Amino acid sequence: MSVPEQTPISGPYIANGSTTQFSYTFYLLYETDLNVYVGGALKTLGTDYTVTGVGNSQGGNVVFTVAPAAGLEVIIRRDTPYTRQTDYADNGDLLADVVNDDFDRLWLALQEIFANFSSSISKPVGGNWDAQGLRITSVADGTQPQDAVTLKQLTTVNGSAGQSAAAAAASAAASAVSAAAAKISENNAKTSETNAKTSETNAAVSATNAGVSETNAAASAAAAKTSETNAKTSETNAANSAAAAKTDADRAKTEADKLADVNAFATTIKSVDVANSVTTFKGAQLFEAATAGAGSSSITTPNGAQIISMTVPDGALASGGTITGPSYNTRVYATNGDFWQTYEGFVYTQAGDIGAHRWSISRKTGAAVATPASMQLQSDHTLRIDADVVTNGQHQSWAQAPVNPPDGAFINTPMISSQLRGRGATADPRGAYCGFYLQEYVGHIPAVIININGYGSDQNWAFRSDGALTGALGAAQWSGSDVRIKDDIEPAANGAGERVDKIGVVEYTEISTGRRRRGWIAQQVDEIDPHYTFQAGYAIDVNGEKIDILNTDDRAMIADLIAEVQSLRQRVAALEAK
Repeated sequence: MSVPEQTPISGPYIANGSTTQFSYTFYLLYETDLNVYVGGALKTLGTDYTVTGVGNSQGGNVVFTVAPAAGLEVIIRRDTPYTRQTDYADNGDLLADVVNDDFDRLWLALQEIFANFSSSISKPVGGNWDAQGLRITSVADGTQPQDAVTLKQLTTVNGSAGQSAAAAAASAAASAVSAAAAKISENNAKTSETNAKTSETNAAVSATNAGVSETNAAASAAAAKTSETNAKTSETNAANSAAAAKTDADRAKTEADKLADVNAFATTIKSVDVANSVTTFKGAQLFEAATAGAGSSSITTPNGAQIISMTVPDGALASGGTITGPSYNTRVYATNGDFWQTYEGFVYTQAGDIGAHRWSISRKTGAAVATPASMQLQSDHTLRIDADVVTNGQHQSWAQAPVNPPDGAFINTPMISSQLRGRGATADPRGAYCGFYLQEYVGHIPAVIININGYGSDQNWAFRSDGALTGALGAAQWSGSDVRIKDDIEPAANGAGERVDKIGVVEYTEISTGRRRRGWIAQQVDEIDPHYTFQAGYAIDVNGEKIDILNTDDRAMIADLIAEVQSLRQRVAALEAK
């Protein structure tokens, strides 16, 4: 490639802190021949930047890994090594590309030498040295008459001259001030002499007056002492009077407040039967703790019944004790609010119901709400709701697990069930039902049990946590055969025909369904080949007995049948070929 006339220097560019790409406009044979400076510091190829456009006569770009900081100068120079890297051998190949590159390096190096010469201080023929408008740095201070003078030397000389001139001016000004001050001092001395004579006369008069003032001051001091004592006595008496007045005022306010409370209470009384000690109030009365939610108030009725209650901030009636007494033939009604009961408290009534406009039963979390007609507290300690129960949360039933249960034990949570009343009754005379619950078979894999009881049958299905499904008929077998769910794959053992010959085909009645079927017995085929059977690993309830059913792996048996059929086909083909 021909080498165009170019300047092998691009820049300086002024970085803005965000630009990472800067162009160079000259021919470059190798990216290692490029020097990149940022703020005068030489950067490293591959670490600080990469190069594009190598071999392009019009140049390319330098791409920085991190944008140079704003304000720094970026200069890109080509620096071709002054070494010959090609050695031509006798009778060797003389390729154009090799020769061109070799000559190109010479011209590129000449361009760099010329660029360095052009950017250096030079002296034209018959002219003066030309710094081309740039600073000359690292210059020593001049020592000889014809040496160049540095800025430092010039500043020092100018500073010394300026200081001398300033010092002379300051001395002249100081001399003028001193002369003026001397004249003023002379005048002040004369004035002081006159004033001294006048002061002498005044001092004699003052001495006479001082004697008279001393006598008067002694008399005034005695009178002031007496006044001070009298003032302190008056102050003490005033403070005692103020304290007594405040005590009387507080006592009067307290009594006035009590009287106001009594008057307000009297307005709530409808009538008073003094003979029978009965007071009838106009409306409901609230007996409130001093601190809501933290104390209690009580009232005792003539028949001995005691209500212990407190009012909580949301207006509900909370009971923390027991309502006692000989008679409860009354009803408790709440048209707005809730009845809250602590774990220690009880509510008794002989009226048979607790009426409420809207019912709410809560144990501090969640709520079940129903109208009075659809909600009943049963005598068997159950809550019956003949309506939909809607919550925006979880429905939970739980049981406390025993401590250290033995292996083989079954631990069940309460069943969540659904029942069809009046049809299919078996275990429950009210009707058939289904439900599900969590069961731990201690020492084995836990499962969710789905139970159907009714129509003369009681069946369980165990959905194990490992994905298996087991029922009264054994374990369900899945059809998945993807290679991605298998491991340790190897050819099947020989002897498929011999194993198939040993399988005993029988007929039997299936206990759970009463169905007559044809098949085989798992225990018998297990003796033929353990691959033919597998244990469910979970005991299922079959007619009241917990059984870990032995299942047959039909896939293993079918695989042997397929292998034997393939073998027979090969034999038939061989016979036919003869």
